[in-house]
Amino acid sequence: MAYVRDETTGFTVTFRSLVLRAFTREARPVLAVPRLLPTSLKPGVANGPLAERIRAAFTDLPPNETEIRVIGALLRFPGATSDVLSKHCGWVQPIWQTHFGLMCQRRVGYLWPTQLADEPDAKFLTGVLAEYRPNRGIFTFKPEVAKALRALEIDWEG
Repeated sequence: MAYVRDETTGFTVTFRSLVLRAFTREARPVLAVPRLLPTSLKPGVANGPLAERIRAAFTDLPPNETEIRVIGALLRFPGATSDVLSKHCGWVQPIWQTHFGLMCQRRVGYLWPTQLADEPDAKFLTGVLAEYRPNRGIFTFKPEVAKALRALEIDWEG
């Protein structure tokens, strides 16, 4: 079994589980944060406003080409499904949701609010940035997130 380890967060997930989730079209976002340790959060950042956490996350860990595609697709096509967003990224299979979750997971220390760090039933990490409507299978950035991302000096058009 192949494992994928994110060096930034220390999370390890199986590649097989990510692929299975992408193709079974689960009604919930792919990656969850079961219990974060407060030490994994960035001091002085995790307590700040969401816009500041986003700025710090994407300044300290600049987005790679895939992350630029993922964010750019959702900024240009809010209210789209993972299938549609994947196609706008140039992918044949609906893998957008998995890439979005991995991008959030890589920046968990910045994005996850400190007050939620010890909750045993923590919300999905992708829910910090985006809203997901399972009845329609659509994603949209939260308004303050879209504004913060557009304020960064990053070309989301890729």
